[in-house]
Amino acid sequence: MPVVPRRALIAAAVAGLLVAGFAAGPLFLARAQESGGDGAGEAAPPEEPPTAVIDRLHDALLGVMREADTLGFEGRFERLRPVLAAVFDFESMARFTIGRANFEALGAEEQARLVDRFAAMSTANYARGFDGYSGQSFVTEGASDGPRGVTIVRSRLERPADDAVRLNYVLRPIDGQWRVIDVLLDGSISELARRRSEISSIYAAQGYDGVIESLEEAAGG
Repeated sequence: MPVVPRRALIAAAVAGLLVAGFAAGPLFLARAQESGGDGAGEAAPPEEPPTAVIDRLHDALLGVMREADTLGFEGRFERLRPVLAAVFDFESMARFTIGRANFEALGAEEQARLVDRFAAMSTANYARGFDGYSGQSFVTEGASDGPRGVTIVRSRLERPADDAVRLNYVLRPIDGQWRVIDVLLDGSISELARRRSEISSIYAAQGYDGVIESLEEAAGG
């Protein structure tokens, strides 16, 4: 029987047990501030609606779920990598996890390596989490404006044998495209806040090399 993705892994980036207590509002307010301002004077939103971006993501996830056994972990990883790269703003997410000042203190090659490893870790978590299909479906409910230029796309994963999982995506217009900067499990638990707590602690204790090692280990199949 196909394996139903575990609830904790279904949060975007699908990365193990989430830490409760990170409310959506404070996180994406702080996230918006670190990524470049208060939203005033920004370019007009992209012509494509943000819900279309999330629909593409969901279509890709369902695709690898239906072919999970044939593809295997590596196949799911390779199938999802370009999709996630187009949907998520991994650069600003990686910068947020270690802190903007720490990120900007790195050299260009170190920054690029950090972003690459962060993206690989996130992709691997999706490839591990969406590892089977048993009738699940995604429903995109709609979008609403949030503070400081973000947009929230509300969705849920319907599971025939269990309760639905609510996934709210936080997006910003970046270079003319909507990009996801966080995912909120059950509408309020922030994956990015959990990542920041985890990675910033490693950075404080072990520095840049410790973070890279941790990300590479997490990306392993």
